[in-house]
This record gives sequence, C-alpha cells and structure tokens, in this order.
Amino acid sequence: MKRIVAVMATVCVLLLSSFSVSAQTDAKTQLEKTLKGVKTEFEASFNLEDSDPNKAYPDMWYVYPLCATGKTSDSDYQFLIPKYDNPETSNALMKSIMTDLLLRKTPNVKQVSALKEKQAENGAFQNSYGYDSVTETAYAMIALKLADKDWNADKAIEYLKSAKKEDGGYNDYGAEGSVDTTGMVMSGLAVVGEKGELLNDAKKFILSTEKEDGSLVGTGMYDSANSCSQSMGIIGLIAAGENMDSHSKIVENLFSYLDENGCFWYDEDSKSGRGWYQAPDMFSTYQGMMALADLGYGNVFMSLLPQEPTTTVPTTTIAPTTNSNNDQPTTSQSIITDNSMTSPETGAPDFPMIYVFLAIAAVVVLVAVIVITVVSKKNKK
Repeated sequence: MKRIVAVMATVCVLLLSSFSVSAQTDAKTQLEKTLKGVKTEFEASFNLEDSDPNKAYPDMWYVYPLCATGKTSDSDYQFLIPKYDNPETSNALMKSIMTDLLLRKTPNVKQVSALKEKQAENGAFQNSYGYDSVTETAYAMIALKLADKDWNADKAIEYLKSAKKEDGGYNDYGAEGSVDTTGMVMSGLAVVGEKGELLNDAKKFILSTEKEDGSLVGTGMYDSANSCSQSMGIIGLIAAGENMDSHSKIVENLFSYLDENGCFWYDEDSKSGRGWYQAPDMFSTYQGMMALADLGYGNVFMSLLPQEPTTTVPTTTIAPTTNSNNDQPTTSQSIITDNSMTSPETGAPDFPMIYVFLAIAAVVVLVAVIVITVVSKKNKK
C-alpha cells in the first residue's frame, strides 16, 4: 500500500509540473523569439533610403516590448527606438512623451504642457485630420497620467462616456465598436484608474466578439479575423484585469499568426498570398509584440505608474540630472529603478485555475487507487 501511495504521489507531482507553462510563461518565451525575428526579418528595411517605399521607421510602439523585457539599452535593438524632434500634433507629442517614459527618462515638460493644451473643450484630443478621436484621447490620457500628477482626466473620461457605442465598444468611425479601438481605449481607462462601468462594458464587448476558434471579430466593416484585432483585444482584456489563462483559445489564436521566425502575419489571406500583406509585416508584428509583452508582464503602461517604495521593489523620483531634453523635468514621475519589469498586478496571476483542477483530478485518481486496492484485498480474503 505504501508503495502504491508513493508512486501515485510521484505521478501527481509529475502531472502538475507538466502543465506548469501558463500564458504568462509562454508569452515571455515567444516575445524573446519575436524580438530576434524582428531583427532578422526587418532591420534592413530601417536602413533604406527615405525615398524607398519599403523603408521602415522607428516608433514608440516598438519601445513598448523592449521596456517590458528590459532591452531598451540593448545595442541589438537600438534601430527600433525613435527620436521625436519638435513634435507638434497630439499624436507626435504623445509618442514623444511615452517614448521617454518607456525608456525610463523624464518627459520634456514643455511637451507635456503642449499636449495638455491640445485637449478640446469637450475633453477630446483630435487626430491629424482635426476630428475628435477616442484613440488619440485614450493615449493622451496615458501620457498625461504618467507624466503629470496634477492633470485632471475627468473631461477626457466624460468624452469617452459620450463616445461609447451602444454595444459597449469604441470606434472613431461607424456605429459599431471595433475590437482594435476598444482595446486601445481600455488601456487608457485602466491607467487613469477608471475601472467602473466604462471599462466593464468595454470588456463585455470584447468578450462578446469571441468566436469558436478564439478569434476576436467585430461586426459590419470589422467582421474579419486578423492578428491586430486579436492583439489589441488581448491588451484591453489584460488592462481590465482578465486572467488570460482562463481564455486559452484567445491566446492560442494570437499565436496562430506567428511565422517560423516569430513575426506576425496580418490574416489568413496574407498567409495564402491573397491578402494586402504578402508576408509578416511590421504593423502586425509590433502589435503582436505589445500583446505578448502584456501577456508576459502585465500592462506595460500600468507598470510605469508611480509605486510606493517597498523592500523588494525600490522606487525613486527622477532627478533633474536624468533629464535628456534640456528642460525642467516634471516632478511627479516615480519609476522603477530596475530595468526589467516586476510581476504584473493584472492579466497573469501566479496560480492559474487549471492547476486547481489538475490537483483535484490527481487527488481523485489517488483516492480511487487506494479504494480499489483495499477492496481487492478484502475480496481476496
């Protein structure tokens, strides 16, 4: 009997350990591969002449996964890091500010002030065409929340309330919400601490678009599955605090768009040669990397929120000497001194529910074996 119990206990341990890879662990491993794939597949396109239609340009969004993995100073990936000279539009100001934040630098105080002045009376921020935009508003909210503790987000939140679609989602165009835009807005809402009805309705909208294969697909003009919608939907769900280990099909669907080097296709038509993109593209890949970063480390923007000092995660207020923009720094920004990110507060719990089910199953098997053994001995007697 003792031998049987010992054997079954060993089997239980092995069973549990074999399922120890969660969405968090998987995403961290894949993100490392994807970053290497980006260097392999795309670095040359960043070195092309400006006149070449295939030239790629550094962008703030590429810095997002580098911040998560602590690679912002890695010489292999400096080609992805942008420099925004004299930004003027809301979009350029937001990107310049958030690039500094992701690089753990103090934002330029003049740029922060300029972005604040871009806000319209109704609380919105406008796109490059001069129209109110929920995406521009959401990202401006993130930049200002992280860069200026005295900024009041109430007007922006009121604008987003008024812009919400009947289905609970968001979109700058059309009557229906889109998965992409809604995911972006959810990050903005979460960072400014608006975690009530707006964020919950947006989460319900995202989950309502899930198909049998885990793809997140909207309606109307947004009724096709693609990696960008999948990425932004996942980012939004994580911002809302969803445990993505409980949405394994959604995560697996995102992984289905990966090529052998770890870069992302846009959609199935692209894979088959019928789509707009004929190969994995940087647009789909950087959004895919952002989703992998959040799956692995939690929402990256939320990780930049000021944190209280602890014995395990030291924090510090940025000193004026760290300012690379030759202007007075904003005084509110408190950041983690370590270059790598801490364990996330949302999106990737330390103990997925699957472990509980596996443990229960293992115990049931163990009890069954014991009972069968006892009964067998009695029958022999």
